[in-house]
Amino acid sequence: MSSDLSAFLSDKCVLITGGTGFVGKALVEKILRSVPDVKTVFLLLRPKSGQTAEKRLKQLLANSVFDAIRRLDGQQLAKVVAVCGDVTHEELGLNPLDRHALQDAVHVVFNCAATIRFDEPLRRALQLNVVSAQRLLRLVQSFARIEAVVHVSTAYCTRDKRDVRESVEAEGVSVERLLDASEWLEAELLEGVAKRQLFGERHSSYHFTKSLAEGVFA
Repeated sequence: MSSDLSAFLSDKCVLITGGTGFVGKALVEKILRSVPDVKTVFLLLRPKSGQTAEKRLKQLLANSVFDAIRRLDGQQLAKVVAVCGDVTHEELGLNPLDRHALQDAVHVVFNCAATIRFDEPLRRALQLNVVSAQRLLRLVQSFARIEAVVHVSTAYCTRDKRDVRESVEAEGVSVERLLDASEWLEAELLEGVAKRQLFGERHSSYHFTKSLAEGVFA
């Protein structure tokens, strides 16, 4: 991590969604190791398989990816705080106390939450990759100290392009109309329409919805 970025995150509170995934886990480790003065790393975690958010955080930090941090300064791990929530719920499913705490403290948000299944039904992929992004942005607008929001996307959004530019390619479809249609169209009909008219060269709900999510953050 560059010295400029380390300086930027110094003494800051960070919120990460999707922190238990491959990219999210690496991001948490990198921040803790490269930014020793980071103040707090909040991880949005949903209860899963009977485990609380706190239990899932404990299991995450026990992963070998954090061994180097344990050897260097184990106290860094204490800066990671579990926040019980779910990106599929309005206001990310936060209870009022946690929501107010994030609104008052968070400076930087990293959005790593997503479904990465290529065969995810479109209705569910829209909820996990697009609607969740909309919910996050609505919530972040109430953060008193917010300085940056970083969305983790995928190169698959530009798989049909020879040259990849630092710009968002418009999908040519209304996100709101698509979300509305996804609520009332039968699943089989929705999938058929998507494959024939929407996916184009992307071929899957993952490629398509991740590209739509870029438009949400643009």
